[in-house]
Amino acid sequence: MKTRETRHPGALALGAVLAFGGASFAMAGEADGEVTKFPFEITPYVGYQSGGKFDIEGTDEKGHVSSQVAYAIALNFRDNNETQYQVFYSRQPAHMDATSTFPNGVDVDIDYIHFGGTVRVDPGSFLEPYIVGTVGATLLSPNLPSAHNSQVFSIAFGAGLRVPVRPQFNILMEGRAFLSFLPSGGALFCSSGQTGAGCRIQGSGSVFTQYALMVGASFEF
Repeated sequence: MKTRETRHPGALALGAVLAFGGASFAMAGEADGEVTKFPFEITPYVGYQSGGKFDIEGTDEKGHVSSQVAYAIALNFRDNNETQYQVFYSRQPAHMDATSTFPNGVDVDIDYIHFGGTVRVDPGSFLEPYIVGTVGATLLSPNLPSAHNSQVFSIAFGAGLRVPVRPQFNILMEGRAFLSFLPSGGALFCSSGQTGAGCRIQGSGSVFTQYALMVGASFEF
């Protein structure tokens, strides 16, 4: 089975966003720190996501998920100048490292669909630190014959920094931790009575934990 190749476009996009933010920062410094806030904000992100492991049936081995580029988008609905409601979606085209049962590893897509909000920590400052918390679902989709996708409950929390660049445009730098609660007992990617390679990967009631560092370009409207 082919493993995923390293994705250079994501790294290039991350560098481009950082470069643009750095070039624009000086011009943004002249802007008033407390400006009119628009009711909606959309933010595409790119970053790196790491962490997470599965139990392998019949062994003491763990299937570790390697760090990979992740992509996300958030839609915020402003409540006031300090708080926002948020709809968040992200995808990591990931790979579980090789084990004795899976000598080539396993490709697995990890999606988060969450709802929550953000709160500004220091209202009135030019740079806008904030905290974020969300709840929702994690979709785990392995690239294995006859394997079923698994949906589990998850939560996330994190913090970030919003850097104003232009009216209605900001650069966001953010870190999040995702905690997905895997089912106890039995296979993770197959239904009752099914057989196949996917049935060898188990959750065993553990918490599947991942960390993401992201940079986003935010547009208010």
